[in-house]
Amino acid sequence: METVVIPANTSVRLEIKISSDAIVGSYVSLNDNVIKRSQQYRFFVDLDNSNDLNNSVLSSVSNFFVAMGDIDPIMNTTKVIYTLKFGGEEIVFEGDKVKINEDLFMAFFIVKLVTV
Repeated sequence: METVVIPANTSVRLEIKISSDAIVGSYVSLNDNVIKRSQQYRFFVDLDNSNDLNNSVLSSVSNFFVAMGDIDPIMNTTKVIYTLKFGGEEIVFEGDKVKINEDLFMAFFIVKLVTV
């Protein structure tokens, strides 16, 4: 798990951009508690002040359903970009993808947030 160092007393926002031909459902969690659900291909989550996020684990998972056709080319061309924004800075992550079965795959990312 990657650690992201965030300056104290800054607002933190997560932006998620998805490019896919599949049907998508996404979840954002903070310390294993779901804080946002979305079926959008682009959305934002305002997390909180960085002081309240120290030593928290931020994760997101998007599930992709392919009802018709070959899942492999759709999975290969799907992009999920997670952008963590704070204090005028941006850190960009690309989601890892995993094929679950012939109709479903997922993309995810997990980071630990540390405030200094």
